[in-house]
Amino acid sequence: MLAPLTDTSCLIALTRIQKLGLLKTLFGSITITPEVAEEYEAKSDAAVQEWMDVAAAKNRSIQSQFEIQVDRGEASLIALAKERERPLLILDDRRARKLAEGLGLSVTGTIGVLIQASSVGLIPDLRATLSGLRATGFHFTNKLEAEALNQAGLDF
Repeated sequence: MLAPLTDTSCLIALTRIQKLGLLKTLFGSITITPEVAEEYEAKSDAAVQEWMDVAAAKNRSIQSQFEIQVDRGEASLIALAKERERPLLILDDRRARKLAEGLGLSVTGTIGVLIQASSVGLIPDLRATLSGLRATGFHFTNKLEAEALNQAGLDF
């Protein structure tokens, strides 16, 4: 499996709850675009890590078309994903997820990453981790929280 293409929101959220290393542990590496790298460093005061591969989409015109619908980082990731075979995108923004899914791309989000980490024992208390994530200002519905806890075999 290729390294997942990861958007800024996931990087910032995991950095804020001190769980960024989960991405390296789960996937070995991730791919981000220059636009995502720039946004991550500007908004998190953290540096791009050595296990984060930075790659740009070759088709800048399709990226420009996507930028009409979503922000630069998300557009760059979706454009890069269109150039790859069976990529996984980690996106949280609803419009970006809908765009990617409409293009036939596989999408998960930050909470999906946390569920996966919990399922392999990397997060001992998913409920506390979700609570910490929410405390950073990361928005998700109670329904999504309940679904995540259910997937982990916990009650809401």
